[in-house]
Amino acid sequence: MRRRSGFTLLELLVALAVLGASFTILLGAHAAALKQEARARRLMTATLLAREILTQTEVEGLPELGADSGDFGDEFPGYTWQRQVESTEFPEVRLVRITVRWPEGTGSRATELLYFAAGEEQP
Repeated sequence: MRRRSGFTLLELLVALAVLGASFTILLGAHAAALKQEARARRLMTATLLAREILTQTEVEGLPELGADSGDFGDEFPGYTWQRQVESTEFPEVRLVRITVRWPEGTGSRATELLYFAAGEEQP
């Protein structure tokens, strides 16, 4: 009896099962990486938008105490901001808290910047 060289059907089935399982795992990892990349992009956008509000605050000088809010228009739909200005123990220093929110999934996410603004109080 001569033996034929090559793979048996069982060996091929095992190889295909291993290949299929590996491919499924790789697809899952790729999908997770895409979700993380999209989330990082939204966070970066929100941080840059918060920096824009902070720059406006710096240009205006020492901000008044209180809160205001708004959105970023049609260019960044879903992104909203809130600025809270609080007093500190130093009369010429204010704590500025800028929060940017955006929708994500069924809820929302937010990033926050804290800034101490210094200047002279208006009489």
